[in-house]
Amino acid sequence: MDIHEIKVLLAVHVGNEKLVLKNAGGKKLAGSNDYFVVTDDGICHLFDANGTEKDISAITTLSEGIVSKDIKKIVIPSCVTYIRGEAFSDCSSLTSVTIPDSVTYIGVFAFSRCSSLMNVAIPDSVTTIESYVFYKCDRLTSVTMPDSVTCIDNYAFERCTGLMSVAIPDSVTSIGKDAFYGCKDLTSVMIGNGVTTIGWRAFSGCSNLKSLVFKGKTLEEVKTIDNYPFGIQDESVIKCIDEMHAAA
Repeated sequence: MDIHEIKVLLAVHVGNEKLVLKNAGGKKLAGSNDYFVVTDDGICHLFDANGTEKDISAITTLSEGIVSKDIKKIVIPSCVTYIRGEAFSDCSSLTSVTIPDSVTYIGVFAFSRCSSLMNVAIPDSVTTIESYVFYKCDRLTSVTMPDSVTCIDNYAFERCTGLMSVAIPDSVTSIGKDAFYGCKDLTSVMIGNGVTTIGWRAFSGCSNLKSLVFKGKTLEEVKTIDNYPFGIQDESVIKCIDEMHAAA
């Protein structure tokens, strides 16, 4: 049985608040008579067919269609370990998401085209920022990456036109092709000393990029990284901390 929208108006209570599951964006889970509901405060709830609230810890995976496309805020519960591809894609009203450290995987296109999402913090448990995860999140202005991340995959932040600055931690070894393609408001990027591979056009179309700073490398070393200059048209934006310190 596919995930589908609740067809009946089932009234339930969350604390002292009475709500109707369908109006609250409730979704019936695949292969189950349980309903997954996210209330306005972003808290997730699970109800059975009679409207009795259940222990949500049974939910370990968030899949496409489990939340309403009209969702505005979500605090992902700490029982969730896996966010499947496209789980939140096209949730154009989503402004805030809290991802717990229990989550180890965020799938391709998971938050693509979430056009109202403004900032996101990747949890310490995630090692790869998968392809297209934040594709066309055009109001995303900041992203926090932990030291657990080792790979930023192809197209991960493509066309995040509102992204202004990025700090890539030392743990990251590879940045995929087109990873930041078309991020036209991006002005500065700090790249950690662990990066050894940068894909084709990774920063192409970043028309306002003024500073692409490499830690722990000289300009000559930067030029040995794959596909130099990564779509950068003006070599003068590339800076190396070691050389900056030497000049000082």
